Amino acid sequence: VIILALLSSYSRGPTLVLVVITFSLVFTLGGARAIKGALICALGAVTLYIIFSRIPELRDRFGFVFGMGFGSYGASKSRLIEWGIVIKWLLKSPGVLLFGAGFQNFQYFVHLQEQVGELEHAHHTLLQISAEEGLVGLVIFLAWLVSICRWLIRWRRTIIDKTDRMIPGIFLSLML
Repeated sequence: VIILALLSSYSRGPTLVLVVITFSLVFTLGGARAIKGALICALGAVTLYIIFSRIPELRDRFGFVFGMGFGSYGASKSRLIEWGIVIKWLLKSPGVLLFGAGFQNFQYFVHLQEQVGELEHAHHTLLQISAEEGLVGLVIFLAWLVSICRWLIRWRRTIIDKTDRMIPGIFLSLML
């Protein structure tokens, strides 16, 4: 499903997700399965590279894979600049920095009303949460993620059967 989303949406996000999940699952499976998983991962990477190099639209969008910078879209380069603008604005606005502009108000408050940068959405989860829920919301969100990961690790340690031990590891992979 992720590969189909990658090819149909021209988004770089599924690429990162695919890499992280693959490596995480390789370590989760362990042993001989890990070697098979690493080989499958390498085969998949070569296949994706060949597909990306053959389709011009994908080659432009994923130019960073071929050493062509950020591609013709330039979205990633401009996002870095815009993130800096939003971070500077957050640091100048202590109320918004602490408590946020409100859930799903990035586009309406930050972009339209305050006219901070050109981004309609932050395109960065931690920055989006910081702008909408403030540092308080960001800390709560990160604490929630850490508590789930700790619970999964503790759950994995209590399971005796090797096959059942993979279940929490797979959930950890999905959390990553």
